[in-house]
Amino acid sequence: MEPRLLEARRERFFVRSQLKVLRRYRERQAAAGRPTAGSDARLAELERELRRLDETVEGLRARLGRPHRSVPGPGQ
Repeated sequence: MEPRLLEARRERFFVRSQLKVLRRYRERQAAAGRPTAGSDARLAELERELRRLDETVEGLRARLGRPHRSVPGPGQ
């Protein structure tokens, strides 16, 4: 279970990095008056993926008996 936790944490870090970059890019697009629909769709996809990974990581931490936080599920 520990290797699964490490892999999920790595993946979550990568998705967070992508979100950070894409948010900055979208802000620049909006500031320049360009359409942001493509960025918006990708941002929504990455945010869903991050929620899924948060749930996975925190679930694994709980099963390993480590401190964990409650993650709201979809629609909460």
